[in-house]
Amino acid sequence: MKYWKCMVCGYIHQGDESPEACPLCKATKDKFEEIPEQEGKEAKQAQPNAGTASVSQTTAPGTRAMGALDRITELMTKEKAHPITVHMPNGLLPVVVLFLLLSFIFDSMGFAQASFYNLVVVVLAMPIVLFSGYADWQLKYGGQMTPVIRQKIAMGIIVILLCAVLVVWRLMDDTVMTAGNSSRLVFLGVHILALGAAAYAGHLGGKLVFGD
Repeated sequence: MKYWKCMVCGYIHQGDESPEACPLCKATKDKFEEIPEQEGKEAKQAQPNAGTASVSQTTAPGTRAMGALDRITELMTKEKAHPITVHMPNGLLPVVVLFLLLSFIFDSMGFAQASFYNLVVVVLAMPIVLFSGYADWQLKYGGQMTPVIRQKIAMGIIVILLCAVLVVWRLMDDTVMTAGNSSRLVFLGVHILALGAAAYAGHLGGKLVFGD
């Protein structure tokens, strides 16, 4: 028996031929590569089955709180909550950095303040983005921890942590964006790191959706 690895998301397929499409990320047949049998066996054993039943089907009966949570996650996935909510931080973070750069160029605290307000919205939106992404991961991808999923989770955590740090930093030091403040460039640099992490998370999401 041969083993095939999806080079987009890491899914392992067992069979004489690679599948027509990856059951996880929908990558086409040409994205699969044959791997050594031993490596394939080990990876297959560590890999949950694709298309695992939704959480609500495996939750013990009578667990009311979990049942309600399951219904919420299923509804979020059905109504495409993650693609909808993820556009908020992904759209606002470039605006946050742009306003911050304009505050540097024109030495304007007005632009710095606008950047901060947008950043607060990003921080408030991120928990919904992460939770809806978790729901999609469980219900659409069977909870499989593939390389793409692992990186996407890491990028999401990095974004929310960096943005939360920036909000707290600004609240504790409202002079951080004033001319002559020694932390000004570091403050801007952390913003750019957060934007880069969000952009890479979007790139990984594109891989899962489009299979490239």
